[in-house]
Amino acid sequence: AGSSGQDALLVVHDVTGLMLLAEDKHIPMAKVVEVLGVMCDVSRAHEGEVVFWPAEARVENVMRLLAECRLRPHPFAAQGPRPSGWMTAKEAESLHGKLGFATTALFGRVGRASLQPLVQRAHRPERWVWTEAMSHMTGFLSTVFASPLLRKSVRLEQSSAPHVLVNTDASFALGPRGQRGLGVVVWDAATNRRFYSSRLCPDGIIARHFQNADHIICQLEMLAALAAYLTFPDVLAGRRVLHFIDNTAALSALVHGYSSAADMAQMSTMFHLRVASLRADVWLEYVPTVANIADIPSRPGTLSASRHPDWWMLDALQWSRAACGCRRRTSGIPSVPCCASRPPSRWGHGESVGEGRAQGGVGVA
Repeated sequence: AGSSGQDALLVVHDVTGLMLLAEDKHIPMAKVVEVLGVMCDVSRAHEGEVVFWPAEARVENVMRLLAECRLRPHPFAAQGPRPSGWMTAKEAESLHGKLGFATTALFGRVGRASLQPLVQRAHRPERWVWTEAMSHMTGFLSTVFASPLLRKSVRLEQSSAPHVLVNTDASFALGPRGQRGLGVVVWDAATNRRFYSSRLCPDGIIARHFQNADHIICQLEMLAALAAYLTFPDVLAGRRVLHFIDNTAALSALVHGYSSAADMAQMSTMFHLRVASLRADVWLEYVPTVANIADIPSRPGTLSASRHPDWWMLDALQWSRAACGCRRRTSGIPSVPCCASRPPSRWGHGESVGEGRAQGGVGVA
């Protein structure tokens, strides 16, 4: 009975004289099938969900090619001690195509930014030595492809649940009185609850993750976007989210899951991993700066009606993390107000990007 639909379709094409498929291309009916190197699970289609992930054989093949490049003898090893492993620009281009296709079967844009070392090598044919960045990429991809939590899930029916609206923004100014502020505003249309959070970006994050501390507004905008999902997981988990950002460079990096700048590429990876951990359905959209309400809390020095002319717009919003009354202790910092019961973590590590802290406002660590 499971193949009756296929049988009927074949009969119709035979009667009309049209060849539908060659015999060796026929795939029997099954709940999980492989199509062009991608596994497709329709076992929950009756519940409105289809799941995709890269086929194991395809992943093993491309990871084997990477291992061969890493371990192959250096072509000029006889001339003296040289590092092992090398990859040509043509090989990098081929591997980028294979891995780029494989990552399309992962949640959101997970994995795309990690391919940056291959893009750089493909455009630099004069270089061929295996790099540390390539080793990091290989380890990261091995973890990503092995995780069932990062498989692409497609909903067949539009959810009727109201959206959550998120606005994020950042401020940046040089000099002794300059600031690096992050701001988040959230409105849950289902409950009509409104929240905002605000704080300055810690110097440690800037020193550790950003390449040029004098030009980091785009990076701060991406950090503010990530902080929304670290600070309000209880509001955003499993929800449809409309996320508004007023910086086009940061927006592009988040939408495409890639940036030519290494620090922005890393931030994009963090963002998509966090969204995947929450299983949120996020639509990213541009908003003009003058219409972005998150501009207000992104300037912590203006958190009063007397300092910011538009502060009245936030008067009705609640501090979801500072006024909740509950407290928790996280590793390395004193007890801080927080509504979420999440285990402590260190922001920036691949295994911990799904966790965050709320230090008096926006959740960063």
